[in-house]
Amino acid sequence: MLNKFLSELFTGKLPEALSILEGRVPEFPIPSEVLTMLRLAIFKPEQNFLSHQRIFNIWSKWGQPVLKPNPTKKKILFLSDLTADNFYPMVRLYCAAQGVEADVISPGFDSIEQTVLDSSSLMYKSSPDIVILVFSESWLQRYMGNTSLIKQCDLDSIQNTISNLISAIKSNSSADILIGNMPARAFALPAGTVSLEGVMGWNIALYGLNQWLVNQAGGRVNVIDIAEAIFASGGRQAMGNTSYFRARMAFEIPGTLSVARVIASAVCHLSGKTHRALVTDWDNTIWGGEVAELGSFGVECGRETPEALGFLMTQEYIKGLRPLGVLLAGVSRNDPKVKKIFLENMELALNLDDFS
Repeated sequence: MLNKFLSELFTGKLPEALSILEGRVPEFPIPSEVLTMLRLAIFKPEQNFLSHQRIFNIWSKWGQPVLKPNPTKKKILFLSDLTADNFYPMVRLYCAAQGVEADVISPGFDSIEQTVLDSSSLMYKSSPDIVILVFSESWLQRYMGNTSLIKQCDLDSIQNTISNLISAIKSNSSADILIGNMPARAFALPAGTVSLEGVMGWNIALYGLNQWLVNQAGGRVNVIDIAEAIFASGGRQAMGNTSYFRARMAFEIPGTLSVARVIASAVCHLSGKTHRALVTDWDNTIWGGEVAELGSFGVECGRETPEALGFLMTQEYIKGLRPLGVLLAGVSRNDPKVKKIFLENMELALNLDDFS
């Protein structure tokens, strides 16, 4: 069953792979291969919402298990002014895939200030481990207005408001705080980069606000890069357009999934459940061709062809994981010719010393 699932999954046939899981009758204790298949399906990139819903339903059929050994339990309080009910199942699913059993609670729609500033609110009564703050474009408009030019005093006001919210949470709770930065507007305003005395365009104001947020990070305060998640899932098209008008949802479905994944990754990071190692093959993975047959200079990696550039960029990405504390391991036949390529081919971004 596992081999058939892997064959379908890695040849781009996710619906067929999920059908295999859907056809299996739950049994307890849950077989390890089922947990493995669920994790692989969750991490499969570029899925549509229907695929995620199918995965969530399969996960629920098996009792919503945590999909890694030695799980950590975390109580998460999600504060936002947007309709976020569709976030919670996906955040829990993504957390489970990385070994965190997440209990997500919410005080309700559009209740950020009321909840944070009331020391007797659900937020403090529930004693969460992590508090997540996500602000919508609509929330920003309360302070910055909905015009092309933003006054500096209005930008100062919103910074003071967020600062007061952070201070209140830190004073009344021991929870870690995750704050989402601000993506661009769903509908762009003109003169976004105008800068005059005392006023600025919306884009300049948003940039300044996000930079200010970064400066608040430290200790128990962490910033989630929601702007990057939205950019990666389609940019402005992932912001709430039709969904906002119909249900006050700040993001379209692709944006919702991307933001939920980023939130879950941040939760797992705070829980000590991040990925700590990357194991990669070498031939036809970090360079094109087999070095034992083609030699150190016969493989594809460099800037001369599109294919070679693709392999080079893959190496650069992998190398960039090392400063983050990720251990790199290479799968090899221990052929001396393979080791030799790292000494001879100067086009490679990776060195042999990069591997543990």
